Amino acid sequence: MTDFIPSTDTTISRRTLAKGAAWAVPAIAIASALPATAASKCADFTLDSAKSCKDPGKPFGYKLYICFTNGCGGAQSNSVVQITSIVNGSGGTLTKGPDQTGGTLTATFTGVGSCQLLTGYGTSSAQFLTITYSIDGAPAQTVTLDAPPTTSHCIV
Repeated sequence: MTDFIPSTDTTISRRTLAKGAAWAVPAIAIASALPATAASKCADFTLDSAKSCKDPGKPFGYKLYICFTNGCGGAQSNSVVQITSIVNGSGGTLTKGPDQTGGTLTATFTGVGSCQLLTGYGTSSAQFLTITYSIDGAPAQTVTLDAPPTTSHCIV
């Protein structure tokens, strides 16, 4: 019986090299595509609590002074941001009319740093608001902000 003696040859054949390269090309293609996907557009919104408030009456009125900023670096200075809905923490979509008519409260911001005072109505008072938006027609995204303070002098 003969003993097995492992080879000490450390050279790599051309065939082995070609097989490795064939697998590496798709991996490099996928890896190079990832940064483009990861750099999708995003927006930051701020809610000025000094100019915003929540009316505790029924219907629950909201005055929201919202500014579109670019803290995440995903938008251009002339980007158009479309808010398609604002939902309070209780799951109610804010509307334009006090009797839940007039359609969903929406807004369009043009350019970084633009601000708007939005007046909307909800079915409850909640601690946070979820804003659904898109930038320059890109797929919809969401961001959650703390709701403004409830004050008895908030006239909506």
